[in-house]
Amino acid sequence: MKKPCGATQTECEPCLDSETFSENFSHTEKCQSCTPCSELMRMLEPCTDANDAVCVCDYGFFLSDVTGRCEACTVCPVGQGVLMRCGFDRDTMCEECVDDTFSDQETSFDPCLPCTQCEQPDMELESCTPLSDAVCQGKTIENQNQIKTINRWDFMTQCDKSFSVTHSFACF
Repeated sequence: MKKPCGATQTECEPCLDSETFSENFSHTEKCQSCTPCSELMRMLEPCTDANDAVCVCDYGFFLSDVTGRCEACTVCPVGQGVLMRCGFDRDTMCEECVDDTFSDQETSFDPCLPCTQCEQPDMELESCTPLSDAVCQGKTIENQNQIKTINRWDFMTQCDKSFSVTHSFACF
C-alpha cells in the first residue's frame, strides 16, 4: 500500500525486492523493511517482495540455545574427532578416538582417523594411541620440510633429538 484509504481511494504499489516486503497481499498493510543480517550472520535466503530475508550464523558459528546469539564452533581437542560438524543451528559434536583410531591435531572438521597397520607386527616401532598414529619401520614421514624413512636404528638412536616427529620417541 502506498497511500491508505481516506478522502481518496487506496493507492497500491509493489514492494521493492531486497528493500521491502509484505507477506500478505493487502490494501491495508504497508511494505515492511527487509531484515539486515548482522556482523556474525549471513543471508540464507534473500529478501523478496513477498518474504523477509532469512539470516543464519556465519560459517564457523552456531546459534546458541543458551545465549540466543551466534557463538564460535567448538574445536575438538587432540584425541577426539568430529562426530557431527558445526552448522548454523548446532555446535560441533566431538567423540573420543577409540578402537584403532586417532586424532593428532585439534579440528572442527576431521573425524578420528584409522590407525596405520604395519605390514608385520614386528615392524611397529610405536603403537597407535588415541593421540597419535602408529610408526612403522620403513615408513616415510615428513617434518619441517625434511623427509626421512624411519628404520629401527634411527628409532633407537633418537635420543639426540636432531630429528623429531609428532610422536614421542622412547630412548632405550
